[in-house]
Amino acid sequence: MEISKHLKSKKEVWVRIDIKNLEKTLYRLKESGVERITSITGIDTGKAIDIIYHLLKGGKSINLRVSLPRQKPRINTITPIYPGAELFERELSEMLGIKILHHPDPRRLFLPENWKGKPPYRK
Repeated sequence: MEISKHLKSKKEVWVRIDIKNLEKTLYRLKESGVERITSITGIDTGKAIDIIYHLLKGGKSINLRVSLPRQKPRINTITPIYPGAELFERELSEMLGIKILHHPDPRRLFLPENWKGKPPYRK
């Protein structure tokens, strides 16, 4: 994926990638100078749980979208690549019920620890 070519002409780049390629893609972006993650969005589409990683380079937005199965959604933490993702991942875990594997601090942010209901952002 040649991100720098797309960034020359667009203020935003949207790319859907396979979950298997997420970490490799994020490492390549980091090596190419994409130093900042601005947020992570999670969406229950009804068929899957989509996660969008929003990154910034020189005022231009790079948005990577991956899909997880609705049943037992799991994904590795990206905090070794982008430490700023820590709170965003905690929110995804809590509000969408996504298991963030190897997360450095999996505590809840908003809901009580004894919460037993459906994750609030699930359909």
